[in-house]
Amino acid sequence: REVAVGLGWLGRWTDALAVYREVAQARQRVLGANHPDALASRNDEAHCLEQLGRSTEAVDLYRQVAALRQQRGTLGR
Repeated sequence: REVAVGLGWLGRWTDALAVYREVAQARQRVLGANHPDALASRNDEAHCLEQLGRSTEAVDLYRQVAALRQQRGTLGR
């Protein structure tokens, strides 16, 4: 994840997106889709899409993350 953050700081958002996606996929595979770290990675991915001007994709992903976070909260009660 830190590599992706650094790439973003350098304005290399396309490269950052590739790394964010790798991290998100690995966390989802290992931790599960509802794990807080996996959700944080998907949120990072959405932010990157936003920086690339891909707002529609970013909003869709933000909504998916929000739904999973809400579901996670509901399951914990």
